[in-house]
Amino acid sequence: MLRSVVLKVVLLLALCHHGNPEPTFLNDFAVEIDGDSDLVELVAGIYGYRVVKRIEELGNVYHFRHDKIEKRSKRSAHEHVNKLSADPHVQRVEQQQLLHRVKREYPILHDKQIELPIRTYDDKSVYHRIYPLDNNGKFVRGSLPEELAERTMDFKDPFYSDMWYITNLGQTGGTVGRDINVVKAWKRGYTGKGVVVSVLDDGLDHTHKDLKKNYDAEASADFNDEEDTKQDPTPQKNGANSHGTRCAGEIAAEANNNVCGVGVAYNAKIGGVRILDGPVTDLLESNALLFKNQHIDIYSASWGPSDDGTHMEAPHHYTAAALEKGSKEGRGGKGSIFSWATGNGGLKGDDCGADGYTSSIYTISIGSINDDGLSAYYSEACSSTNAVIYTGGSHGTPFSGDYDNPKIKVVTTDVNDGCIEGFVGTSAAAPLAAGCFALVLEANPELTWRDVQHIIAETARIPNREETGWVMNGAGYHVSHNFGFGALDCGAMVAKAQTWNNVEAQHICLVNGTEDLAEVIESKGEVTATLTTDGCQDNPDAIITKLEHVQAHVKINFTRRGDLEIFLTSPEGTTSQLLKARKHDDSNETVDFTFMTTHSWGEKPDGTWTLRVKDSPSEDKPEGNKGILYAFSLTLYGTAGNKPSTSSKETSAISDTEIISTKRSRILSQQDISNIVTVEDRDADGLEVRDKRTMNLIRSLKGSDSDRDEVNRLLEDMNNRDINKIFDQLADQTDNKRFNSISNFNTAGDNMEGVVGTLVDEEQKGTFESLNSPHLDIFKKKLDEDGDLSNGEYPSWMNAEGLQDVIDRIDRVLLKKKAFDIDAVGEPQEKIQNNLEKSVQRIMSEVNNEKPLQRGQGSNIDSGSMGTSEMIDLIEQILNKRDKINKIKNV
Repeated sequence: MLRSVVLKVVLLLALCHHGNPEPTFLNDFAVEIDGDSDLVELVAGIYGYRVVKRIEELGNVYHFRHDKIEKRSKRSAHEHVNKLSADPHVQRVEQQQLLHRVKREYPILHDKQIELPIRTYDDKSVYHRIYPLDNNGKFVRGSLPEELAERTMDFKDPFYSDMWYITNLGQTGGTVGRDINVVKAWKRGYTGKGVVVSVLDDGLDHTHKDLKKNYDAEASADFNDEEDTKQDPTPQKNGANSHGTRCAGEIAAEANNNVCGVGVAYNAKIGGVRILDGPVTDLLESNALLFKNQHIDIYSASWGPSDDGTHMEAPHHYTAAALEKGSKEGRGGKGSIFSWATGNGGLKGDDCGADGYTSSIYTISIGSINDDGLSAYYSEACSSTNAVIYTGGSHGTPFSGDYDNPKIKVVTTDVNDGCIEGFVGTSAAAPLAAGCFALVLEANPELTWRDVQHIIAETARIPNREETGWVMNGAGYHVSHNFGFGALDCGAMVAKAQTWNNVEAQHICLVNGTEDLAEVIESKGEVTATLTTDGCQDNPDAIITKLEHVQAHVKINFTRRGDLEIFLTSPEGTTSQLLKARKHDDSNETVDFTFMTTHSWGEKPDGTWTLRVKDSPSEDKPEGNKGILYAFSLTLYGTAGNKPSTSSKETSAISDTEIISTKRSRILSQQDISNIVTVEDRDADGLEVRDKRTMNLIRSLKGSDSDRDEVNRLLEDMNNRDINKIFDQLADQTDNKRFNSISNFNTAGDNMEGVVGTLVDEEQKGTFESLNSPHLDIFKKKLDEDGDLSNGEYPSWMNAEGLQDVIDRIDRVLLKKKAFDIDAVGEPQEKIQNNLEKSVQRIMSEVNNEKPLQRGQGSNIDSGSMGTSEMIDLIEQILNKRDKINKIKNV
C-alpha cells in the first residue's frame, strides 16, 4: 500500500506542466455587482476603474477597464483583482484574457496552404462542370435529363445552377441526389419568412445587392468598435474580413434577383454581429451570444479555438453561462438556436470533442461532407457532432486535382458585391444548417432548442454506402463519429416540424463518482472506471427514462495528453469515443474536462456506465507515458418518458423485431448501411415517412436473400401502384385556395399539406385518436344540415385533402394488420412470400376499387372544386371503417 502511494506521489512530481501558450491578460474585467448604476460607478471609481458598459443580458455584470494597467500582459493583475473582490458589494471579478479564435474557413494546414487560404476565380468558367451552361448561367436544357431538371427551381440568379448542394444533378461530377433536399421545402412554401438569423463573425457587408433586401439592422451590432454609435457591422474591407459576409449569403441571399446565388432561407431576415475583427474575450463572446435574443431566432458561429490538434478548451465562465441562458430564455423561453461549425482540424488529427463550444449540449455541431456524401478531409470527428451537411472538398488528399480545374464548393456572397463559388470548410457548414433551421422554425415557430435537435436525430440520413463506423444504438438511432446522426435533410426536417409536438421538459440526473480514483495508467496500458445508476428513479424532478445528451467529466494527469484515448460505454452497449489520440498534442497539462456524446440518444440510462482510458502513443513519439485517472462523473440529460414520443427513429432497412429483441447497440455491416441508404434515398425522392414502418414490418418477414429480393420487388410494386398517383392527383386538385367553403375553416391556410401530417404520426396512438375525433361526426352533421362551413372550429386537417389522407392512413394500418396476420400464422418461410403477395394485392385491390376520384353524384373534382356530397362521402368512408380500425388498436 505504501509503495503504491509513493509511486503516485513520484508520478505527480514528474508531471511538470507545459502545453498551451501562456495566457495574455488584458486591462478589461468582468465584474458582478448587486446595486444600481450610481453604486457601480462609485465602486469602479474607488479602485481606479471606469465602467465601459453593463452586459444587460447577463444581469448585474459590468465591463470594467483599468487604464493604468497594461492593455496586454503575460502577468495577471491579481492584486487589483483581489482588492476589488474584497469589496462587500462585489460578487465576482474576472480579468479578461485574450482568446485565440479561428474562423473555420479553409484551414491553414501547411506552407502551400498559406499561399492559398481560399482560391477564388473571377472567371467562373474555369470550374469543373458536367452539364454545359448557357450565357445566362442556366443549364442547356438538352444537356440535362428531364427527370433531373424537374428537381430544380427556375431561378434566374446566374450561379444558382452551380449550387449542387441545393440540388445535386451531378453537375460537379458528384453523386446525383447527394444534397440538402431543400427544394422540397421551398415548393411547399417554406423560405424562412418571419425568422431572424444573425451571423457572429468579422462583420457583414449588408449593402451587398444579394443581402440588402433581407438585412435586419436590429439583429446586427459592432462589438469590435466601442465608438461605433450606429452599431454598423460592416467589416474592414482589407481582404481579411469577408468571412461573415460569405456565411450570411449562404443563409439569406435573395432569390430570383439575377445576382450571385440563392440562400437556403432566402426570405429570412439576416443580421451580423462583428466580434472577430479585434480582441476576443469571454465577456465579448457572452455578450454576442445573448444579443437581442428575443428578436434573433438563430445564431450562426463558424469559429472557435484553434484546430491545430494541440488545444483543449471549453467556453469560459460567462460564455458558458450565455449558452445556457440563451437556450433556456431566448425566443420567449423556447430557446435560441446556435448552429456551430465542428472545426477544420481533420488533417491535423484534431478531435472536436476537445472543443467545448461544439461539444456543448446547447450548440448544434455541424460537420462537412462532399458532393459524393463522403466525409471531407478537413472535417473533425467526435461523439458530440449532431450532423453533417454538404459543402464540398475532397475526401482523401486535399486539393487533389483542384487547382487548374477546380470543383465548385459553396456559392455565396463576398464583400464589395462579390460572388464566390469556392467557399468551403465547416465555416460553410454551420450557415447552411442555420438556413435549414430557419425553414424548420417557419414551419413550426413553437419548437424549442431541444425539439430542433430531436428533429435532426429523427430525419438525418446516412450519406454514402462506402464509409463504415456506423452504429445502431440501443434506441434504434444510427450514429457515427464522422457524421453524427447523418446528413441534414432540410425537406424531411420541415415535414417533421409541421406535426411535431414539443418534447417533455428536460431532466438532469447527476451520477456522482469519486474524486480520488487514483487509477494508475501504465505505458501502453489502460484503466477502466464504472458508475451505476437507476436514472434518478427516486427523484421525480430528475428521473430519466430516455436519454438525450450525456456528459462525462474526467480528471487525468498524464505525461503526454496527445496519446490519450477515452471511451464511454452505455448500459445499452453503445461506445462513444470521447477523445482520440492527437499526434501533435505534446501537452502534459491536467485534463480536467467535460466531454459530451449524443450517441446514446433515446436509450435508457439505468445500468452500468464504463469509462476506459488508454495510452495510445504514435510510432514517432517516445514510449514510457505514465498517468493517473483521478475523477469520473456523469451528467445525464433526457426526459421522464411520461409523454408519448412524437416519433421514433425508423431504422428502415433494419427490422423492428431485431432492435426490439436485442435492445442493445450494434455495429452496422456494410450491407446494413447500403440498405438504409437505399431506403432513405427513396424517402428523400418523395416517399412519405409513414411508409417506413410498413416496409420494416414486411422486411422483418424476410428469410433467405431470394426472399428479401422478392419482398423488395413487392415493395417497389406497392409504392408504384396507381393508388399513390391518385392520392397525389387529389392533393393537387384540392388546393385550398380554390375552395372558398373549405378555406373558411382551414386554420392552416396555405400550410394545409403540412398539418395533414397530424394524422401521419408514426405512433399508432396518434392515428387512432385522430380517427376517433368527435370533429368527424360534428363536421358530417353540419354538412348534412346545410353545407355551411363558414362557422365553427375544426382541426386544420378537416378538409378534402386531410380526409382523403385519413383514408390512406387507414389502408396503411390495414396493410400492417395483414402483415401481422401472416406472421401470426407461423407458416414456413417459403410460404410467406406467396401470402404476402396475396395480401398486398388484396388490399390494393380493395383500395383501388373505391375509386377515390369518383365519389358522390355529379362529381366536379376535375374543375378544381368539391361539392358537399363528395365531402360527406369521404367522411362516411372513414366512419364506416372506424369500428374496423379500432378492433386492431393493439397491432
